[in-house]
Amino acid sequence: FEAFGVRPWLGRLIDDGDAPLHTPGAHVAVISHRFWESHLQADPAVIGQRIIVDQLPMQIIGVLPPGFLGLEADLGLDVFVPYDTVTRAWPQRR
Repeated sequence: FEAFGVRPWLGRLIDDGDAPLHTPGAHVAVISHRFWESHLQADPAVIGQRIIVDQLPMQIIGVLPPGFLGLEADLGLDVFVPYDTVTRAWPQRR
């Protein structure tokens, strides 16, 4: 996110300390503004809440600014997790 100058709308973004390797059992996610509005009613108290992503509980740590949907906007991603989470929790998705 930093390389693209993205700042969180709420909360914070993923950093190196969020990798499961550093904090086993802790899974965090940053959600899109669109997801925040459509699924969480734009609740400003969303930080710290849990969502389930492919059967894995994730703690929301941040909300992205409106319009940012990732590097490939046509994919319309709504949930962003640390790379280590993907490789450990869903190794078939590498």
